[in-house]
Amino acid sequence: MLVIRQFGSFTVSRGDVPVESAEWGRRKTRSLLKVLLSARGTVFTVDQLLETLYPESQPERVARNLLTRITELRRALEPGLGEGQQSRYIVRVGRGSYCFAADAPVWIDTERFQAHMWAARTWADQGRWQEATGMYEEAIALYRGDYLAEDLYEEWTQTTRMNLRELYLQALEEAAKGRARQGHLQQATAYSEWLLAADPARESAARLKMSMHHQSGRTRAVERTYAALGEALADLGAGPERVTQDLFRELQATPPAAETHNLPTQQSSFVGRAAELGAVVSRLSGGQVRLLTLTGPGGSGKTRLALEAAGWLRGGAYRDGVWFQSVEGIATPDQLLAALERIGGGKVACSRRQMLVVLDNAEHLPEAADVVATFLGRAPGVRMLVTSRERLKLEAEWCLEIDGLPWREDGPGSAMELFRQRAARVNGAPPQGPREAAAVRRICELVGGLPLAIELAVAWTRVISCQEIARRLEAGLDFLRAAAAERPARHQSLQAVFEHTWAMLTEQERAVLSRLASFQTGFGMAEAAAVGGASASVLAALRDKSVLRMVHPGRHEVHRVLRPFIPA
Repeated sequence: MLVIRQFGSFTVSRGDVPVESAEWGRRKTRSLLKVLLSARGTVFTVDQLLETLYPESQPERVARNLLTRITELRRALEPGLGEGQQSRYIVRVGRGSYCFAADAPVWIDTERFQAHMWAARTWADQGRWQEATGMYEEAIALYRGDYLAEDLYEEWTQTTRMNLRELYLQALEEAAKGRARQGHLQQATAYSEWLLAADPARESAARLKMSMHHQSGRTRAVERTYAALGEALADLGAGPERVTQDLFRELQATPPAAETHNLPTQQSSFVGRAAELGAVVSRLSGGQVRLLTLTGPGGSGKTRLALEAAGWLRGGAYRDGVWFQSVEGIATPDQLLAALERIGGGKVACSRRQMLVVLDNAEHLPEAADVVATFLGRAPGVRMLVTSRERLKLEAEWCLEIDGLPWREDGPGSAMELFRQRAARVNGAPPQGPREAAAVRRICELVGGLPLAIELAVAWTRVISCQEIARRLEAGLDFLRAAAAERPARHQSLQAVFEHTWAMLTEQERAVLSRLASFQTGFGMAEAAAVGGASASVLAALRDKSVLRMVHPGRHEVHRVLRPFIPA
């Protein structure tokens, strides 16, 4: 499959192998490809191609040159193409017309960019802002410079370049608004800064940037942004609109708001989990749920989901903000309680706070449930969103089980989409071709759609193919190990995930689990008792610790990513 990039420098690769300049023959051969790609599937007559490529020459004098360029182009794209064989890419139509085949096996960055923009607008029209923001961010990542920047003065490129650049600016603005809506001020500010760097006189971007700076307490930055906008508009013989002036005066007159969150900034897009995200946000937006625990095996994405939901929940009923606290590294119940009380402004002030606390990795402290019960008792206006491999088993607790992403069907939010997005970030393009697509599906199946396992697998795409990754996974999941030093030790391999889970189990639970792991297609209560010697209470405990998952009412299975590591 061909991979073609038209943003910034024009490049063509056959899979991972670039088409070198010597293979093109003449510069006009590359230009011919660019023209055909400018309207893929559209038929160009010879006269149209001659007028575009040789505007100052007599058509009859350069017609033979054009035929030579077409031959060179076919050879460059398909070196093995035999004499008289039909090209998959450059198709002759009738006696004197040509097109770049609409159904050709090719990945083109400009087409992918426009597809992301269309998807983002579709999500936005449905009010699904999280998905829309993610798609805008994927479009931004593809834009590496103006369309065919090396052909800046070619007249036929200018309209497309202007349209794609405007789409890019729109993506930046919508991504900034989306991140601001989620309370991610750093990312929203960064997008508005990129936007103003590209278009210094864009007032909507300046207003957004001023608002972000004000929310972050950066009053001088608000003034600098307004002044820079004024200078840019003055160069155009204009001044700020009334709405911009009013906003600036309002921000100057309003003291900056106190910090209302400490949520960590996420470095990658959030993929999938639309139903789970909606469930978390709706439950914690009403007045019924005070404690919601996200349970699931290690690496299932509980923390990422909790942080995404917390971003959406900022503001609203949480007058005193949304706050994050990890249990990892806390050694005693007193230390955890003290940390929660500091978030609430002190032991006495906690009773008056209306806020959401995200408590991450609660399983790291066995007494975490007691601490949560004590804290909620002292702070009636506080609600908590907890992530844990084990239920807290408190009376006020609501639970939501988080498993792997769906892998049986492709599409937005699927395990395959996560793999492709992360692979594009690592390698500059997602896996290409039907064989690679089949391998990606197999990888996602082997790891049960577990996001951590997918991320670990993607890291290997820098050095081996997806087919090879799938082959190695079929031999054993311990192949997956992290190359990223920033990952915590418990997330650097699936073996580490298992060891952390195994340590949570009692001796009886370990013995039962070892016997239940022999079931490849799940088991019911009777089978668990007969083969595994499992009582109902032990099964319930294993389910509560995210070792078992329910596949049908009354029927369970051991999580597939854990099964290979369980000792016989």
